[in-house]
Amino acid sequence: MKNFFLSRIVAVLITSISLLSCSKDSSLRSPAEPAKNDEINLSQKGLNQGFITGVLSPVPLEAWVTAYGNNGSISQVRPNPAGSFRIENLPGGEYNIVIQYIPDGVSPVDEKYSYHKIGGIRVSGTTGTDLGTVVLQ
Repeated sequence: MKNFFLSRIVAVLITSISLLSCSKDSSLRSPAEPAKNDEINLSQKGLNQGFITGVLSPVPLEAWVTAYGNNGSISQVRPNPAGSFRIENLPGGEYNIVIQYIPDGVSPVDEKYSYHKIGGIRVSGTTGTDLGTVVLQ
Protein backbone atom coordinates (compact mmCIF):
# COMPACT_ATOMS: atom_id res chain seq x y z
CA MET A 1 0.00 0.00 0.00
CA LYS A 2 2.90 2.28 0.80
CA ASN A 3 4.30 1.62 -2.70
CA PHE A 4 0.91 2.50 -4.27
CA PHE A 5 0.86 5.96 -2.63
CA LEU A 6 4.50 6.55 -3.46
CA SER A 7 3.92 5.63 -7.13
CA ARG A 8 0.88 8.01 -7.27
CA ILE A 9 2.94 10.88 -5.83
CA VAL A 10 5.72 10.26 -8.36
CA ALA A 11 3.18 10.19 -11.20
CA VAL A 12 1.64 13.49 -10.07
CA LEU A 13 5.10 15.10 -9.82
CA ILE A 14 6.10 13.92 -13.31
CA THR A 15 2.82 15.18 -14.80
CA SER A 16 3.26 18.56 -13.08
CA ILE A 17 6.83 18.95 -14.33
CA SER A 18 5.86 18.06 -17.90
CA LEU A 19 2.95 20.54 -17.82
CA LEU A 20 5.22 23.31 -16.54
CA SER A 21 7.78 22.69 -19.27
CA CYS A 22 5.05 22.71 -21.95
CA SER A 23 3.63 26.01 -20.72
CA LYS A 24 6.84 27.71 -21.85
CA ASP A 25 6.16 26.52 -25.40
CA SER A 26 5.03 29.47 -27.57
CA SER A 27 2.31 27.35 -29.20
CA LEU A 28 0.54 27.16 -25.83
CA ARG A 29 0.88 30.86 -25.07
CA SER A 30 -2.36 32.75 -24.64
CA PRO A 31 -3.15 35.28 -27.40
CA ALA A 32 -2.87 38.17 -24.95
CA GLU A 33 0.68 37.21 -23.96
CA PRO A 34 3.23 38.88 -26.26
CA ALA A 35 5.85 36.86 -28.03
CA LYS A 36 9.33 37.54 -26.70
CA ASN A 37 11.90 35.91 -28.92
CA ASP A 38 9.60 34.64 -31.62
CA GLU A 39 10.20 35.98 -35.13
CA ILE A 40 6.94 37.37 -36.49
CA ASN A 41 6.37 38.18 -40.14
CA LEU A 42 4.09 41.19 -39.75
CA SER A 43 3.12 41.34 -43.40
CA GLN A 44 1.81 37.75 -43.30
CA LYS A 45 -0.22 38.57 -40.20
CA GLY A 46 -1.71 41.65 -41.91
CA LEU A 47 -0.11 43.96 -39.37
CA ASN A 48 2.45 45.57 -41.66
CA GLN A 49 -0.19 47.64 -43.40
CA GLY A 50 -0.54 51.39 -43.81
CA PHE A 51 -3.49 53.72 -44.17
CA ILE A 52 -4.64 56.96 -45.81
CA THR A 53 -6.89 59.44 -44.00
CA GLY A 54 -8.48 62.75 -44.84
CA VAL A 55 -11.53 64.98 -44.57
CA LEU A 56 -13.66 66.02 -47.55
CA SER A 57 -14.72 69.65 -47.65
CA PRO A 58 -17.36 70.74 -48.29
CA VAL A 59 -18.98 67.51 -47.13
CA PRO A 60 -20.63 65.97 -50.20
CA LEU A 61 -24.12 64.54 -50.29
CA GLU A 62 -22.67 61.15 -51.22
CA ALA A 63 -19.11 59.96 -51.87
CA TRP A 64 -16.76 57.04 -52.42
CA VAL A 65 -13.01 57.30 -51.81
CA THR A 66 -10.97 54.73 -53.73
CA ALA A 67 -7.24 54.00 -53.41
CA TYR A 68 -5.57 52.43 -56.46
CA GLY A 69 -2.14 50.99 -55.62
CA ASN A 70 0.74 50.59 -58.03
CA ASN A 71 0.89 47.02 -56.71
CA GLY A 72 -2.60 46.28 -58.09
CA SER A 73 -4.48 46.69 -54.81
CA ILE A 74 -7.77 48.57 -54.74
CA SER A 75 -9.56 49.67 -51.59
CA GLN A 76 -12.71 51.75 -51.29
CA VAL A 77 -14.51 53.42 -48.37
CA ARG A 78 -17.37 55.82 -47.78
CA PRO A 79 -16.64 58.88 -45.65
CA ASN A 80 -18.59 59.38 -42.44
CA PRO A 81 -21.27 62.14 -42.22
CA ALA A 82 -18.59 64.67 -41.20
CA GLY A 83 -16.58 63.91 -44.38
CA SER A 84 -13.76 61.98 -42.66
CA PHE A 85 -12.39 58.83 -44.23
CA ARG A 86 -9.74 56.24 -43.44
CA ILE A 87 -8.62 53.60 -45.92
CA GLU A 88 -6.87 50.86 -43.94
CA ASN A 89 -4.87 47.68 -44.55
CA LEU A 90 -2.94 49.09 -47.49
CA PRO A 91 0.28 47.30 -48.44
CA GLY A 92 3.27 49.60 -48.80
CA GLY A 93 3.54 51.38 -52.12
CA GLU A 94 2.32 54.37 -54.09
CA TYR A 95 -1.39 55.12 -54.43
CA ASN A 96 -3.70 57.28 -56.49
CA ILE A 97 -6.90 58.42 -54.78
CA VAL A 98 -10.09 58.99 -56.74
CA ILE A 99 -13.02 60.61 -54.95
CA GLN A 100 -16.34 60.14 -56.70
CA TYR A 101 -18.99 62.37 -55.15
CA ILE A 102 -22.30 64.17 -55.51
CA PRO A 103 -21.85 67.74 -54.27
CA ASP A 104 -24.17 68.94 -51.53
CA GLY A 105 -27.19 70.69 -53.02
CA VAL A 106 -27.36 68.46 -56.11
CA SER A 107 -30.24 66.01 -56.33
CA PRO A 108 -29.05 62.38 -56.09
CA VAL A 109 -31.70 61.57 -58.70
CA ASP A 110 -29.61 63.52 -61.23
CA GLU A 111 -26.64 61.23 -60.47
CA LYS A 112 -24.24 63.96 -61.50
CA TYR A 113 -21.06 62.65 -59.95
CA SER A 114 -17.97 64.77 -59.80
CA TYR A 115 -14.43 63.40 -59.53
CA HIS A 116 -11.38 64.56 -57.62
CA LYS A 117 -8.00 62.85 -58.12
CA ILE A 118 -4.88 62.90 -55.97
CA GLY A 119 -1.77 61.05 -57.15
CA GLY A 120 1.57 59.93 -55.79
CA ILE A 121 0.56 59.13 -52.21
CA ARG A 122 3.19 56.99 -50.45
CA VAL A 123 2.25 54.37 -47.86
CA SER A 124 4.85 52.28 -46.05
CA GLY A 125 4.80 49.82 -43.18
CA THR A 126 2.38 50.64 -40.40
CA THR A 127 2.58 54.38 -41.06
CA GLY A 128 -0.25 56.34 -42.53
CA THR A 129 -0.60 59.34 -44.78
CA ASP A 130 -2.95 62.10 -43.70
CA LEU A 131 -4.19 64.08 -46.67
CA GLY A 132 -5.65 66.69 -44.34
CA THR A 133 -8.59 68.61 -45.76
CA VAL A 134 -9.34 67.63 -49.35
CA VAL A 135 -11.16 70.56 -50.95
CA LEU A 136 -13.75 69.37 -53.45
CA GLN A 137 -14.69 71.78 -56.24
